[in-house]
Formats: sequence, C-alpha cells, structure tokens
Amino acid sequence: MSAFICNNQTYANIYSGMQVFYHPSYSNTQRAIGELLDSVSTPFLDIDHHATALAALYAVNVEAINLRYNENNPTAITNEELKEMCHLQPALSPYQFVKSLECLHYQMCEGNIPETSKLYPLIGKLISAVCTDIAHTSKLYSEAKWG
Repeated sequence: MSAFICNNQTYANIYSGMQVFYHPSYSNTQRAIGELLDSVSTPFLDIDHHATALAALYAVNVEAINLRYNENNPTAITNEELKEMCHLQPALSPYQFVKSLECLHYQMCEGNIPETSKLYPLIGKLISAVCTDIAHTSKLYSEAKWG
C-alpha cells in the first residue's frame, strides 16, 4: 500500500472526534485527547487547541511522506486549508473516529517518524483509548462475565 497525505475528510473526522469524544463517558479517550492537546498547544495563546493539534498532525503526516518519497512538500498548512479541515461533525461515530486515526497513524509511520515524533505515540495511545472506550460502552461488554 502506498503512503499519502490524508485528505480533508480524514482530518475533519479527527477534528470532530477530538471534540465529540472529549467527554467523561469516554474517559480513556478524554485523557488521551487531553495529552495530545497539551503536547502541541500553548495555553491561553491558542484559540482553538483542536485546530492547533490538527495542524501539527498534518505537518507530521507530510514530513513522513516527504521522507518516504524524497519529496519536499511544505509541512505548514495554510489557514484556508486548516479551516476546511476544522469542520465539526457532531454525529461522528466512534468507529469512524478510530478508523480515521488509524489511517493517519499508518501514514505517519514512514522514515524515522515513529522514533522521533512526539505525536506518533500519542496517536497510537489515542487509538487504543478509543477502542477501549468503544468496548466498555457496549452492551455486550456490560453483559460479559468478569473473570
């Protein structure tokens, strides 16, 4: 499979998921999102922490593609491009959120990104948290026997 820069819809799903699932009923996800936001945001200076995180994730995605194909795509995103990605979708499912995160995580695994990027392991941690919360909020999980 070839590597690519994720499209605007993938980023919109991630942007939405970081807002929709930053909720106590998704406690693992909420903690992982908080850790991701804290790693890229400057408190009181960033108006939209989620957009700041999205721009940082985009930069790592582009850097990974540049390393893979020996290209020189700009890692900075324009305000107009970022605005297109920051489209809130309140009805986003946790399944779509995790699938978009997995897509981005896969696209970020080129070159030395997994070893050098502080965001790469945080996306992995967020994927794990969302999957855990999906399981814990399901009826089948509630009905399963302990032990």
